[in-house]
Amino acid sequence: MASETPRTRNNRHTLSVGLLLFALLGLVVGTAGYILSARNYSSHNAFLVHNGQPLKVTTARGENITLALQINDGISGYWASDQGLELRLDGVDTPLLVVGPKEQTWGSTITTSSKDTGEFTVAGSVTLPSSISGPETRPLSGTLSGRIVYPSGGILFQDKALDISVPIQIQLIPQGSQLWSGGRLLFDIFAGLDLLCGVLLLLLAVWALLRAIFGKRGTRESSAPRDSWQQFKDWLWALGGGLFLAAVCTLLLVGLFAGLTSAGISTPAPDDVRGLNLLMPGIVGLSVLLGLVGAMLKDESQKRTQAR
Repeated sequence: MASETPRTRNNRHTLSVGLLLFALLGLVVGTAGYILSARNYSSHNAFLVHNGQPLKVTTARGENITLALQINDGISGYWASDQGLELRLDGVDTPLLVVGPKEQTWGSTITTSSKDTGEFTVAGSVTLPSSISGPETRPLSGTLSGRIVYPSGGILFQDKALDISVPIQIQLIPQGSQLWSGGRLLFDIFAGLDLLCGVLLLLLAVWALLRAIFGKRGTRESSAPRDSWQQFKDWLWALGGGLFLAAVCTLLLVGLFAGLTSAGISTPAPDDVRGLNLLMPGIVGLSVLLGLVGAMLKDESQKRTQAR
């Protein structure tokens, strides 16, 4: 096979650097836009619910909303429910499951801390049926109902049963209006940009790793090869360092995404926001790991070439 010319090598290097800069710049811009749009999207699609107090929601058919029931006198967030929480809407025959059933997981003793304020939320999400009849813009009444059991009290706690009944007034609007007013359009755009740049960064890391692996096959061994055991130990330390740095990077990004997208917002983030808050740091962390392994392989190949 013909060897790679310097011009081809330079063109490939320029392309790789250009794509890397595009991916990094896109991640910076996309992440900033994603955080702002996710906060706006969450504030329009996630709602804090208090038992017995009416709730007003503006949304469209086919949209997913998150409902979080506030409990003020619990212990360590423990709760159970035989049937979960259901949303019953006028004109919709089948109740919509918001929170699924949950078995009791506490016994006669509960370990807690002084930081436990007793407040927690029972959260779930539901998608409004697209088949709801009537004009696009119309009011719709419903009730969130169910029964929650949770431990309450001090040292001598007891189980408390709470019958949930929350009147919900939904104002249905056209889907096109909800895309703008509900913040979904900007959220989808910036989330898509973040994912595109994250996947591009991952592909560049994979490409660099493959180049380093298969590039070694064309390199002749040094006349004074390194001790195999020492080489293995060097690789082990380097790989461990790569895993450590990738894990630290992933955890920091998870905390950053989760913190900035929910700071000052009392309700839990919608499912798609929580999912992306985990997916994006995972992609970046994997890219860091593969990039470090590729760099180690390239460095080893260069050392052998120089030793010839």
